[in-house]
Amino acid sequence: AGLIVRVTGEGRNGPLPVTVGLDLSGRITGLLVDASGETPDIGQPAGEKDFTDQFIGRQVDELFDDIDAVSSATISSNAVVQAIQAASAVYGSFQEGGH
Repeated sequence: AGLIVRVTGEGRNGPLPVTVGLDLSGRITGLLVDASGETPDIGQPAGEKDFTDQFIGRQVDELFDDIDAVSSATISSNAVVQAIQAASAVYGSFQEGGH
């Protein structure tokens, strides 16, 4: 059992859609980043497994200040973290009975 949360972060070229899978303890079980609207070869790698795997298995409410950003794509990388923080707020609401 778990949750799937669809959120967005603010990428270089606009909203960056992110789908976050969480187990009931708040651990990230999956992460899908639609970086197709980001600049090819710069921001788009924020949607690739090499980047997104850094979040898998971690608690959604972590700071993620140790994440290795995509080279030359700090804004896109930060947008993913921003989206996960939004997912954390949704998870917190769920835990408080707001589902």
